[in-house]
Amino acid sequence: MTTYILIRHGETSWNKDERLMGTTDVPLTKKGIEQAHKLGKYLSKIHIDKIYTSPLVRTLKTAKTIKRYHKKTPLISSDLLLERSFGNLEGWNYGDVNNSFPTLVYTETWKYEYFQPPGGERIIEVQDRVKLFLKEIESFNNHTIAIVSHGVFIKIMFATLLSIPLPSLSSYRIDNTSLTILTKNNEGKVSVQRINVVDHLDTMTSHNPW
Repeated sequence: MTTYILIRHGETSWNKDERLMGTTDVPLTKKGIEQAHKLGKYLSKIHIDKIYTSPLVRTLKTAKTIKRYHKKTPLISSDLLLERSFGNLEGWNYGDVNNSFPTLVYTETWKYEYFQPPGGERIIEVQDRVKLFLKEIESFNNHTIAIVSHGVFIKIMFATLLSIPLPSLSSYRIDNTSLTILTKNNEGKVSVQRINVVDHLDTMTSHNPW
């Protein structure tokens, strides 16, 4: 049995201001750092074989904080785990994005999967990265693997593991430092154990749609 623990980074100022981050390197807020520490302590009693992280500062800080409670666990940075690039839209307020580019968030047509933000990535291109990453770790049977990444990336990985349509992603909420846990048995069947667990945060939950 292989266990995937999908972890979103802690809060950033752009989360708080409801601005589209993508691959822009925005650090954690004081609250985000505290969220990461609470998460690390929460995970301290769980054996983790490997920690993978996106190289952006918000994910790397979150991952390094988790590693403080798992000193012998290797921490591996991978560009495959980067957030979807939103190109020229990064830094925009969510409301302005929704008004100007409804196809970016409209999830009931094929256009959602193929729409490319100016200078950015299509959803299906991010899914290609997800598939490459899953190929990279497929030999780690009976491992527990923590994957520290970003909201959109986690949703796409979730959909890919379960072979569900990408346009259904909007129905899944992924909060800052939340845990989404899936398992894969020896026959390759993937099952959902938990989605968007934030028990460690008490009243500190931070959410935004990206």
